[in-house]
Amino acid sequence: SIDLSGSITGVDITAVTIGTAPTHGTVSVSGKVVTYTPSATYYGGTDSFTYTATNPGGTSSPATVTITVGVPAAPTVAAKSISTAYNTAATIDLTGSITGVDITGVTIGTAPTHGTVSVSGKTVTYTPSSSYYGGSDSFTYTATNPGGTSAPAIVSITVGLPAAPTVTAKNVTTVYNTPASIDLSGAITGVDITSVAIASAPSHGTVSVSGKTVTYTPSSTYYGGTDSFTYTATNPGGTSTPATVTMTVTPLSVPTAQALSVTTTTGASVQIQATAGATGPAPFTGVSVAQVPAHGQATASGEQLTYTPATGFTGTDHFTYRIANHFGQSAAATVTVTVTAAGQASAPDGTVTLTTKPNAPVTTNLGNIVPGSFVSSTVLGLSPGGAGQVSISQPTSLTFTSVAGFHGLAQITVLLTAADGHTATVDVLVLVSNQPDPSKNPDVLGLVNAQAMEAQRFAQSQLDNIRQRLESLHDGNQQLFSSTLSMSLNGKPLQGPRMAGAGRLPGQQPGNDTDHPNGLAATTQPDGPMTMRPGIGSAGDNMMMMSDAAMPTSDSTGTSGGHAPPSRGPNGLAAWIDGTAAFGSYDSYRQAAGFDANSIAINTGIDQRVGERGLFGISLGYNHDQSTVANDGTRSIARGYSAAIYGSFAPSAKTYIDAVLGGGGLSFDSRRRDSNDGSYLLGHRNGNQWFGSLTAGYEYHHQRWMISPYGRLEWSYSALNGFAENGDVADALTYGRQNIRTSLAVLGVRTSGLIVTTHAVLVPRARLEIGHEFQGTSDTTLSYAFVPSAGSWNVLSNPYSANGNSVQAGLGLDIQLPRSLTLTTDYSFLMQPHSHSQMIRFGLNKKF
Repeated sequence: SIDLSGSITGVDITAVTIGTAPTHGTVSVSGKVVTYTPSATYYGGTDSFTYTATNPGGTSSPATVTITVGVPAAPTVAAKSISTAYNTAATIDLTGSITGVDITGVTIGTAPTHGTVSVSGKTVTYTPSSSYYGGSDSFTYTATNPGGTSAPAIVSITVGLPAAPTVTAKNVTTVYNTPASIDLSGAITGVDITSVAIASAPSHGTVSVSGKTVTYTPSSTYYGGTDSFTYTATNPGGTSTPATVTMTVTPLSVPTAQALSVTTTTGASVQIQATAGATGPAPFTGVSVAQVPAHGQATASGEQLTYTPATGFTGTDHFTYRIANHFGQSAAATVTVTVTAAGQASAPDGTVTLTTKPNAPVTTNLGNIVPGSFVSSTVLGLSPGGAGQVSISQPTSLTFTSVAGFHGLAQITVLLTAADGHTATVDVLVLVSNQPDPSKNPDVLGLVNAQAMEAQRFAQSQLDNIRQRLESLHDGNQQLFSSTLSMSLNGKPLQGPRMAGAGRLPGQQPGNDTDHPNGLAATTQPDGPMTMRPGIGSAGDNMMMMSDAAMPTSDSTGTSGGHAPPSRGPNGLAAWIDGTAAFGSYDSYRQAAGFDANSIAINTGIDQRVGERGLFGISLGYNHDQSTVANDGTRSIARGYSAAIYGSFAPSAKTYIDAVLGGGGLSFDSRRRDSNDGSYLLGHRNGNQWFGSLTAGYEYHHQRWMISPYGRLEWSYSALNGFAENGDVADALTYGRQNIRTSLAVLGVRTSGLIVTTHAVLVPRARLEIGHEFQGTSDTTLSYAFVPSAGSWNVLSNPYSANGNSVQAGLGLDIQLPRSLTLTTDYSFLMQPHSHSQMIRFGLNKKF
């Protein structure tokens, strides 16, 4: 407002008028006061206008009013508060918060902590950081105009939370029992995910979470199919709705069964490890028979197959089988079963046989059976299935342990695999026995010895009986027919063959004498009531014997009818029969069991006198022996049939030479008790033998006594054929051929006398012999009859007289009774290495 009163001179001013208007404003007049209003947009400069004053006197010339317009005041700014969503830029119009004119600029003073600000005029844009949410931020600003810059004011921003995430479904595939790692990052939409959670668990597995990755592990019992679970994602804005993850569990492959080959014996089942060599994911859940065999039965249990051949079948049989796991069944594979006779093995690449005792482990290296470098071994089959346990220490060491109580033959089939995939099939036969080494079996050794001694006794008894006949003839016995029954009772231990002539008295065959003691025929001679008729090799007239006519009788008169004994027939031919029964016992020797022997020997023959000094005869013989071993039922029954020729020659009246040569056949039936199960093993063998002896003696007579030194050579050879026992395949043995030889040299002396009593004639006698056996023990072989691959053992037999000296002493007495009866008794004692024996002989002689 400008008062112009002082600038107007005049009176009675009626008006003030603006002449030239100002450039940058407006002027209004009220009386002598003008009001200059500068333009709102003009400041900091000068402006002017002119005015005139009018009074009645007129209008003055214009005068200029110059105005200096100052600058405006600095603006003021006010604080402001706003809100914005997470990660959302906010445009802030500060116009309403700035007071002042001609604002030339808005400037950010202090920048925000969690975002950025940009300015455009009086508008600022705040952009929160993407990692910031749910909090406050602020910045300051100032406004500037020509009047200056305002003091700062604060803009406060509230940043909101982000939106809850969203999740999507997902499909994943994994293999059986294999964990699957699932990255859900691509399936989650949202910021700053704080967690992923499983909303619903899978039915056939488990899920673990690590960040945005979850791991699904299928159950080991889930073998294929689909499974699912749901999940949610959470951020500061909240939790998503659930989404489903679908899992497809892929099953593994089904097994691949291998073709198998096993071996068993007739009548024996075999267990087959069906999974041997099979490939495919384990575990295998079982096996099944697909096609049954033609010649037997096949069953399945667990991972094993059991094949049982039909009764009596041998050969090759086939059937097919399948193996199952949790993922299905294999294609059918073939099992080839070779059924052999007991004790045989047919593995294509090799076999080995082992022996052991029950419940005792036995080990073998399979790599020694077939050449090659093998890296593993697999048991294919065991026959019988319950025989025991088979274990393998890889690559090729096999150990078999039989179950308690099992004995017999176990057969194991094993597949060997080389590094290059090459395979070989081998069989292991295991013989399980209480005594796997037959050469240490007491019953076996006792049986071998018993049969050897039976053969020796047969030869010896034949020689004895024939020699006794010859000795009786030396003393003048010329009966047309004579018979003798004799019996021997042997003491214990009887451990060697009877010495030749055991129990005989010089010049006499015990139990084979005639009615005259000492076997000498008597007849009445002109020189006395008792004289002797010479016979082959007799001592002439020095020995006196009593005839029936001269025998004392119970008649008080002492008289009796006289007669002469019958002599040979007109052609010098005579017949005779002789028999002996013996009972003996042989003690055990070393590992061999002892045995008792009961035997008989019977001979019959005819002989023909040849001239005055010779005799020739033939004899047929029969022997029977039963030897009982170890008193457990083991025994040998032997029979022998023989024929012999014999002869005697008297070089002089006091000397004689006797010879015997014969031979025959032998038959043995054996029965041996099986120590494993108490059953019996039967056997039969045949044989043949030859025997002979040569005796030379001298007889010296003085009055009623005779003494005769003599020497004898004896020889026998017995050949026993080999044989095999029948019975349990694990215990039956094969006995090899056995040759038994004896070569005995004997030096002896015998003596006899004559004692006449009122009622009888007594003939006492004595004998002493020293002998030497030149042959040693015989040997034979033992092997398992049905398992020859188990090996062979050599054993020695006949230890009782081998290479030994013997001494035999004997006493005897003949009692000649009326009616041509003679009673004979003998006792002898024999000593030789490892044995001694006693024998008692009773004889009855009757002249016909």
